[in-house]
Amino acid sequence: GNGKMSVEDLIQELDFLGHKVKRDDAALMIWEVDDDADGCVDWDEFRAMFYRIRDDQTGFEPRKLFNVVEFIMHDKNLNGSMDLDEAVTLLYARYGRECVDEHVKAIISNDDTEKNIKFSQYAKIQQLAAKSKNGSGLKPGATMVPHVKGMASVVDPTLAHLMQ
Repeated sequence: GNGKMSVEDLIQELDFLGHKVKRDDAALMIWEVDDDADGCVDWDEFRAMFYRIRDDQTGFEPRKLFNVVEFIMHDKNLNGSMDLDEAVTLLYARYGRECVDEHVKAIISNDDTEKNIKFSQYAKIQQLAAKSKNGSGLKPGATMVPHVKGMASVVDPTLAHLMQ
């Protein structure tokens, strides 16, 4: 290839992993990392993504593409699955045992003697664990749209009254 990962490359890899995504969702994964907006992820962007996520203390750094890469790196026999114990160990380090165990039990069947996890399951556990750990990301009582005290009575939408 050209040393870059395109949306099509990502869709193909996710398809191999048994994880169907819409093109828009794959494009979003690329966009989160695509610093030069060329529609692809090159080595420098890939490396920057890795370090941003490694150093992220908040848990809010976009990590959808990283999760795919991390899963592929741990798919030792290249069959599209990861050892469940290894997956859980990674998730424990990130989200804590209690949070992860709750979601693993909900997603992985007790009847499953395979002891492997597919990417779709891994991604779902990550999503649920992150939400449990981080919540919505808003402080209690906060809303998505800031409310400015006294703005309800302001008639001038240009906010010229603030410039006086």
